[in-house]
Amino acid sequence: MAYGKQLIKVLRHPVRFVSVLRTVLTWLEIYFTTQNETDEDAAEVIETEADDRIAPDGQAIYPYLFACVYILFVAWYLMDKVSVGEYRKAREAFLKMIHEARAAFRAKPSRMRDRSRLDHPLVRFTQTVDGPTNCFPSLHVALVTLSYQIIKQHAPDDALLLSAMRESCIEICRSTMRTKQHSIIDVIGGIELARRAVDAHFGGAFEDLTTVTLPELTPDEVAQIRAIVSGRPDLPELGRELLRLFGVKRGAPGARTRG
Repeated sequence: MAYGKQLIKVLRHPVRFVSVLRTVLTWLEIYFTTQNETDEDAAEVIETEADDRIAPDGQAIYPYLFACVYILFVAWYLMDKVSVGEYRKAREAFLKMIHEARAAFRAKPSRMRDRSRLDHPLVRFTQTVDGPTNCFPSLHVALVTLSYQIIKQHAPDDALLLSAMRESCIEICRSTMRTKQHSIIDVIGGIELARRAVDAHFGGAFEDLTTVTLPELTPDEVAQIRAIVSGRPDLPELGRELLRLFGVKRGAPGARTRG
């Protein structure tokens, strides 16, 4: 019976179902095409002194990979709960964010930190699929954060659902740093990318999860981050500002002195 209900949902909303598939395919195509185009050796290694505050943990690969389920759940949950216009607006927000991330990947190529520090087999396997580039901003973080903001807007009275989605969003975002797939500045950039998509397409309140996602930050660092993003620099410049704030780690694998 449960499967029948899900099939009925698809039959009632075939255009929305297809739009989800097309958006996912666009995301994957853009992400991996850009990654294949990027010269890994020419990309800047992003590793800051602040990243050492977050210990590596191979078990974090599970929430990391759960991001795909999380994003698709939001699309599925809202399929029969919002108007055609609202569903289209959500799709446009995702596409805007994906294209803006691609522009940033091309303008400021960046690569992951030393990826050999974790020997968890699922981490190592994931690295064979997902190359070392396309770091800043973290599209992983941006997609999950936008998904949370959208479901928060459309299911405000479901306290249990929102609590589960909020905590999952935080854990997924943190997992990108615990697996050492991303740096702190990548995560901040991903949150900001989602914020801009929400501002452009929904205009509602954005729940900033920076402090709960990054409890390692000091109050002064949080204040400086907010001052930087309030100036709305373009994404490459945001990355440069954040690197100046946190400081490039000396001796990071592949690190180069900035001019």
